[in-house]
Amino acid sequence: MLMVHLDSIKSGLQFPLHQFYLDFFHRYQVVPAQFMPNSFRFISAFIAWCSDMGVDPSLDLFLHFFKVSRQNSDGFLRVSARPGRRLFHGAPTSFHDWKHQFFFLRFPEGRFLERWNGYSLKIGPPSLTDGLEEAINKLKKGGSDCESRPVNGSGPGRDVVFQTRTR
Repeated sequence: MLMVHLDSIKSGLQFPLHQFYLDFFHRYQVVPAQFMPNSFRFISAFIAWCSDMGVDPSLDLFLHFFKVSRQNSDGFLRVSARPGRRLFHGAPTSFHDWKHQFFFLRFPEGRFLERWNGYSLKIGPPSLTDGLEEAINKLKKGGSDCESRPVNGSGPGRDVVFQTRTR
């Protein structure tokens, strides 16, 4: 069983999950319910932006622009932009009372961790390789001809508009 917060779905978490989500949860050794809803705005925007730009949404590319940190002592995590590397603008700053609205989904055994993880993993930005640097530049340049756009053309989170960085 997998617990999911309703506001996470409203923020762009969609099923079936994109492979990037599965890789992300596995790398951090956490369950989706540990992430604050706004985290899924950034993750879904990143996946959509990569798709639009013809770039593979890899974990290293994501970790160049974003970091995962513990929000407080109760184990909740958040995704935020790394200083000086903001790719998107315009996400709401927070949700209220989101922790109490959730539901459970049944998945094949072994697909996700079975329980909450204390999250002690610290993953810094990746080392730059030629391929990673090329993907970074492609995503950054992609914003030069548009100021804002919806993240998802359809489905949850379609009302979210991020302004892409133009420089």
